[in-house]
Amino acid sequence: MLKKVLFLLVVMIGILFIAGYAYITTAPDLPENADDIYQQVISTELPEFYHGEAAYAQNGDVKLWYELNKPEGDAKGTVILIMGYGSTSINWPEYFFMPMVEAGYQVIRFDHRDIGLSTWLKDWDESDPYTLEDIGDDVIAILDDAAVDKAHILGMSMGGMVAQSVAINHPDRTLSLTSQSSTAYFGDESLAGIWPETMKDITRYTAKFMLADDDLESAIKYSLTVSNLFKGNYKKNNLLSGQLSRYEYEKRNGSNPEAAKHHEAAINASGSRYDALQKLTIPTLVIHGKADPLVNFEHGVKTAELIPNAKRLWVEDLGHDMPLSFTPKILGELIPFFDQHNGDDIVEHDLSGVATKKVMSQD
Repeated sequence: MLKKVLFLLVVMIGILFIAGYAYITTAPDLPENADDIYQQVISTELPEFYHGEAAYAQNGDVKLWYELNKPEGDAKGTVILIMGYGSTSINWPEYFFMPMVEAGYQVIRFDHRDIGLSTWLKDWDESDPYTLEDIGDDVIAILDDAAVDKAHILGMSMGGMVAQSVAINHPDRTLSLTSQSSTAYFGDESLAGIWPETMKDITRYTAKFMLADDDLESAIKYSLTVSNLFKGNYKKNNLLSGQLSRYEYEKRNGSNPEAAKHHEAAINASGSRYDALQKLTIPTLVIHGKADPLVNFEHGVKTAELIPNAKRLWVEDLGHDMPLSFTPKILGELIPFFDQHNGDDIVEHDLSGVATKKVMSQD
């Protein structure tokens, strides 16, 4: 009798395993014409996505790659852009930041630790992970290296959490704070979380691509899938998404499979910024899309409510990304906001003890 029970149990487990494997691996391509887009991406010449001055800053054992985009003539201010979870500097589109440069701002974008051309940590300790505050110190190291005293700090998603940490811990280096598509505490269970359908798809497609080959086709199709899962009520520029992925794969360091785990641990280890943000006196703009499937709109509302005198920009139909169609609306608020809160931020620094800037090729 016991043998029959054990046999049936093994059979049931086997059936469940096969069904689960089939469910994961038969997930349809997103978008449906992913094969056609992939062929178009690999058959066309790649654009050049970097045109500024590239350099490295140092924060302890971590080397941080960054790019300076300078305006003609003297800059009237500096903006540093902080990208989100697992995303490199390439995800700041030129159509988003070049108008800032044309408006007279020096713009810095950089690769987080564990991704892109910055240090990939080999001795990461799950029991003692780095935090958002540590990543905030990376931002300060870059400003030091670039001889910038104060900057407008703009962060997207996890980058918004880091930007909040910079404003809290380094108010003397912060001209203004912009928190975009972000949250003051992702673990707040009183707020709506990731949309259930999106969560199901993230789980399914992450598993699917974990089982796939580590090659260019998988990298491009995964980027297409993610960008379409996180979009709002509009069509994506899928060719651009694929080109960005190919560029990262062929001309930079590709994707670090450990980065997502490290960044998620940093978010979890840092906890809530609710109390600290209520004491913030930094000029703040909170931007959030009402159709954000990843960081629910409620998180943006909560963040704006916490920060005294925070300005708000709520965007109908915007998801968890920066499509070209919404950029004029966002920049129409951002650039005047920067103009209103400028200072003499580019100064000569005593850089003794700070790593010497190293200009490098981007190939």
